[in-house]
Amino acid sequence: MTESKVIESNLGSMPSAITLRHDLTALGVKNGDMLLVHTKLSKLGWVPGGPQTIAETLIDCVGREGLICVPTFSSQNTDPANWQAPPVPQDWHDDIRATMPPFHPAYTPTRSMGAINDVIRNMPTAVRNGHPFSSFAAIGKNAKQMVGGFTVAFDFDEHSPLARLYDANAKVLLLGTGFANCTCFHLGEHRSGECGPAKGGTAMMVDGKRQWVTFDTFDYRDDDFETLGNTFEAYSHTLRKGKVGQADCRLFSVREAVDFAQTWISENR
Repeated sequence: MTESKVIESNLGSMPSAITLRHDLTALGVKNGDMLLVHTKLSKLGWVPGGPQTIAETLIDCVGREGLICVPTFSSQNTDPANWQAPPVPQDWHDDIRATMPPFHPAYTPTRSMGAINDVIRNMPTAVRNGHPFSSFAAIGKNAKQMVGGFTVAFDFDEHSPLARLYDANAKVLLLGTGFANCTCFHLGEHRSGECGPAKGGTAMMVDGKRQWVTFDTFDYRDDDFETLGNTFEAYSHTLRKGKVGQADCRLFSVREAVDFAQTWISENR
């Protein structure tokens, strides 16, 4: 969406840092909250300062005792044999595996994660973990402990930031996004045991040298997350809905969502 279209979508009102904080508070965000945030900037309407304003407002809302965590995935650093959006010719695969630069937490770019997440990832106090294609970045209390662990082959397992957020009874904030983007459902998916086998690969540093690493993994899916999420919304005891700026938003418990996803996936896949 062009910037002029976003401005037109404001419908006479302009979200600012003050109104965004008011909206987040009305939704249920509190000082000290730990939030796993998924964002879509264009849905919020035109905001002066854009993604920087929104990122800083989120951090301000949870305060020093809180935490903001965002996915900073780099799906370009995966096996090209599995690429679908878009696929590339098969005769390119070996060259991609040989030349893809290795993951570096400090500067490897994200892919399709949004401008707000990128602002948070690049803040000086942000901690980004070392997963070569499914990393998370966090700012706030215990950020390093929350995002420090990972397993390369199984990116959403019990060593992942998702499991640490579950243990900490964190919340999910869908800021203008739908349930298709609800990453915590993957932890429920992993725990359900309903993931099929898959082959994976990534470029990463091993003993100080760039290597293409291959591994057996799971076929994590999100094609049914919208249906799963809509069913969860009707069931949830924690979910709250409201507007932040122009965006339809949801706030709910990571723990409740993961437990529901685990059961739902076990029964419906």
